Amino acid sequence: MKKSLLFLFILTCIFSGLTSSCAHYGDRVGTPNPDANESSLQFISPKAGKTAISLPKTGQTATYHTGDDGDLKKGEAWPDPRFTVNGDCITDNLTGLMWSKDANLLDGTKTWQEALDYASNLTLCGHNDWRLPNRRELRRLTDHSKYAPALPAGHPFINVQPGAFWSSTTYSNNTAAAWFVDVRNGYLHNSPKTDSHFVWPVHAVKPVQLARTGQTDCYNISGAEINCSGTGQDGDVRAGVAWPPQRFTTDGDCVTDNLTRLMWAKKANLPNGAKTWHQALDYIASINSGAGLCGYHDWRLPNVNELESPVNAGAANSAPWLNGQGFSNAQSSYYWSSTTGAHHAGYAWCVHMQHGGVTYGHKSSNGFVWPVRSGQ
Repeated sequence: MKKSLLFLFILTCIFSGLTSSCAHYGDRVGTPNPDANESSLQFISPKAGKTAISLPKTGQTATYHTGDDGDLKKGEAWPDPRFTVNGDCITDNLTGLMWSKDANLLDGTKTWQEALDYASNLTLCGHNDWRLPNRRELRRLTDHSKYAPALPAGHPFINVQPGAFWSSTTYSNNTAAAWFVDVRNGYLHNSPKTDSHFVWPVHAVKPVQLARTGQTDCYNISGAEINCSGTGQDGDVRAGVAWPPQRFTTDGDCVTDNLTRLMWAKKANLPNGAKTWHQALDYIASINSGAGLCGYHDWRLPNVNELESPVNAGAANSAPWLNGQGFSNAQSSYYWSSTTGAHHAGYAWCVHMQHGGVTYGHKSSNGFVWPVRSGQ
């Protein structure tokens, strides 16, 4: 996205309320279990016997409020070393993905289709099956304790550009657009496929240790649906762990995600209204100190990785999709995470449950609150 548009977007977020300020970024309704039988790396929950994955930590260690991300540090620890250098390529030991060491091999930008074509025709480090990463793969490089770039400290990449990098995932709310990640700050947004962004090819050296995005369809630059075979788009490759046959299980006032083992409040707007970031954390603390929920008193505000995990990138609006999966009152708007923005402690990350955009807003703004806890 052009710098001027990004600047206007940030200004809008700063000077407006969170639930009405930030622009829309997308998804479209797809199947609840895309290709569950295809081979992929799977983690088996000993108790539930279901396919499951572990979400990694966000990287944030500083704390700004009791119960926030930096306080609790929930998630799977990053491996040490995080990255392994293989000549002109880098393997991320957290995800099993290999990236080009040079983050700007092209020395410039491409439209979305040009980016897909470039990646699929690349031969590098002895591999000829490179591709454009999906939105989840690209975002997983983000270290939420870092800014400009938002990459882990000591990363071995070179030529990292402070701008937007294309993903292979179409924006399902407007299929003539696609998702990108701004590596400067970790924003996950979309723009028309005719725009030009940077290209960072990826190769899976082993089964990808991430959940699939949910996208199963493919679209050309005009937004028309096309046959997926050989396109290299997210709907074609469907990289990652397949969703379990039953994604969610309802138990009273709570719902367990069988993919991540996280337990969520069934009512996705438990306070019946939006709150500031500090109010959101205090509200959940009051649940734990009071009657609890579903017999538990260890609820928390989800970190940004946890909050993004229920998003279905194949859905034009994830909120009604979630309401059809056993949840109730999911809002097509911004939800607070417990993760503070690395660029300024007055901001925190949020996820829009209509389309799945990941951005941040001022902590004094209003966002919805969705309690979560670690399941079994």
